Amino acid sequence: MNTRRVHRPLSCIFLLLWNTGCSDLGSDPGQIEDPDPTPTWEGGIGALLTDRCGACHRFPPSNGAPSGFRLDRYDRADAGGGIDGAFEQRDRIRARAADAGSMPPGGPLPLDDRTELEAWLDAGAPRS
Repeated sequence: MNTRRVHRPLSCIFLLLWNTGCSDLGSDPGQIEDPDPTPTWEGGIGALLTDRCGACHRFPPSNGAPSGFRLDRYDRADAGGGIDGAFEQRDRIRARAADAGSMPPGGPLPLDDRTELEAWLDAGAPRS
């Protein structure tokens, strides 16, 4: 068997990939960006809850929402005055909004929003 025939196609493929800008070939793995798919409060969940829930679950609450928590703030420290934020109310968020429960009053959140909330809650409701 002629070994030049075996090696020639492999080296051609290598050169083709190298010349077309294959980012993984010969690059430093530390330079490849691998975005974390875990949703975070600062990465979008805060905006989602503020937009979808914050009209009622804020300070002062409106439309009959309870006054002991607000969903436009991450935690007690952000909410102030000993009032819970979304972090402390994560079980309630799961039961009433993420699991297509009774919130918001106009109907369940869209599936994409519920999926995002579930992923955030499953990850432990991270801030960032």
